[in-house]
Amino acid sequence: MDLLNKIKNKNYLICKEKTSLFNKYINIGDYVFHYQDSEAYYGNKGEKSIIIFGTIVNSHNPDVDIEDIMIELLEAENFKDLIYRSKKMAGRFVIVYNSDEGFFVLPDAAASIHVAYTISGYDLYVSSNPKIIADIKGFNESYISKKIKSRAENTHPLPYDMTMYDQIKIVIPNHYLDCNRRLAIRYYPVEKEPKITVDEAAVTTSKLVKNIISGYYKNYKLSLPLTSGIDSRTILSLCKDIIKDMPIYTFFHDNFNDETPDISVPKKITSKYKLNYSILKDLELPESVVKTYKSKLGSTINIHEARNAWTYFNSELNEHVRLDGNVIELAKSNFGKNLPELFATSSYLVTKTHNYSRENKNEVNRWIKDIDFFL
Repeated sequence: MDLLNKIKNKNYLICKEKTSLFNKYINIGDYVFHYQDSEAYYGNKGEKSIIIFGTIVNSHNPDVDIEDIMIELLEAENFKDLIYRSKKMAGRFVIVYNSDEGFFVLPDAAASIHVAYTISGYDLYVSSNPKIIADIKGFNESYISKKIKSRAENTHPLPYDMTMYDQIKIVIPNHYLDCNRRLAIRYYPVEKEPKITVDEAAVTTSKLVKNIISGYYKNYKLSLPLTSGIDSRTILSLCKDIIKDMPIYTFFHDNFNDETPDISVPKKITSKYKLNYSILKDLELPESVVKTYKSKLGSTINIHEARNAWTYFNSELNEHVRLDGNVIELAKSNFGKNLPELFATSSYLVTKTHNYSRENKNEVNRWIKDIDFFL
């Protein structure tokens, strides 16, 4: 299977009619859930139906399998209770839920599998890839989106819930999609948690992350990217009980040399502990692959990430699932040292997007207006 087919297999599409774009489908409510070779799990109880698509593990008990997770979610009294039960679930997944309350799509906490949807005034389509919807409906890329992208680095996403199409929005983390109302609704935080000490937080977080890793380890061959940064070194420490079975690697980018910290530090660590370590030198992306990527993803393609994917896919590690981890947000706020939130003006927040176009600032202001209800 080639890399582009692997990418396609991670996609899904929800709409009212069955299409030939995917080779598998599940009927749920008035809709059809389409997918391609990847695993999707369906369950129902009375008037309630659920589809789980992607990888899901229980952070409180890594030995629980997908069938038990499905049973627990179906026992939810209502959709609010299902959200509460889902909070201990980790992974890259979406949950599609249908009941007499309505039809909902709930992404994982980081919305790592996209939930893109057509706005009101258009037939409802929901997908992991806005380009799939755009190709079906004949939508053209937005002038405003292209203007914002032109003023940003390739790695910077569009602000708020924007996609490259005016007719399609995306569900951001801590939100779910109410398909009947065609609204993305914020659900967290819904209640205040009791305060705990830093030491208690460290112990609890460490245990939960270890459980998540253990859940992945049961089902996948894992590899671990390692740099000089605190994120990957923290994940390495959490994997100490299984690290002998995991290949470790670092991308050697064009601007690197042997003394670059992201190369020299991993070398020292893996040498000291006699770990299985590889250096993956960047491969050039063939122009034919770039063109195919763009045809599948449109202008949202990230050339840097695409090159990493191409390099990894063509390495000896291509059958291993990458155990990436960005954990710095657990240790500090990105807002600034003791900076009162009253200074979180639109101008300040624009600096965090690294995009200073007028169009981008307008979208940041729209986000601020939308979250006023929750402040």
